[in-house]
Amino acid sequence: MNVWIVDDNEDLLELLKRALSSLDWNLYTFLRGAEVLNFVDTGEAVPDVVVLDWTLPDLPAAMVMEHIGTCYPLAQVIVMSGNSRIEEQLPEHAYWIGKPFHLGAFRQMVRDVVSKI
Repeated sequence: MNVWIVDDNEDLLELLKRALSSLDWNLYTFLRGAEVLNFVDTGEAVPDVVVLDWTLPDLPAAMVMEHIGTCYPLAQVIVMSGNSRIEEQLPEHAYWIGKPFHLGAFRQMVRDVVSKI
C-alpha cells in the first residue's frame, strides 16, 4: 500500500507520517505540489491513497489532484482543509477531513479509505 502525504507544514507532515508509521504501508511525503508532480512523472511509486493539503504555496491543490487522477485514476484522495465548502467541490474519488483534526481521526479515515480499495 503506497500512501502519499502532501503538506507544506513540515511539522504537521512529520506528525501525519508518524500517525501512520506503525501500519505496514509505504509512506511518501512531499512539501510542495511541484514535488508531487515530479514524482508522478517518474512513475517510481503508484499511489493508492494521497493525503493532500488544499492550500499549497506553489500550486493549486486542484491541479495536483487532477494530475494524480489523470495518471493514477484508481488513487483515492483525502483532502485536508479548514474550509468545509471544499468538500462540495471534490470529485467522487476524493474525501475531505476538516482541519484541525485529531491524529486518531486522521489515522482512522486513512484506514477506512484503504479498506475500500
